[in-house]
Amino acid sequence: MVHAPLTLQGFLELVPDEAHAEALFLSARWPEGPVCRWCGSVGNARRLPGRKMLFHCRDCGRATSARAGTPMAASH
Repeated sequence: MVHAPLTLQGFLELVPDEAHAEALFLSARWPEGPVCRWCGSVGNARRLPGRKMLFHCRDCGRATSARAGTPMAASH
């Protein structure tokens, strides 16, 4: 099946604001829930309040970012 190219208007409808962009990125990065890059635990992390895309692993106690290991790692 061939899809039509995504236009700028189509992208803005798909991602109208930062919250939607973050949700889309997190679901693409971790479809089963946050994965700790230190211990590999899946779905056992809580979001750190006030920190974008940063999670605290309940198993090993370390923090991990959804951007770690991606081209967006150094972005704000």
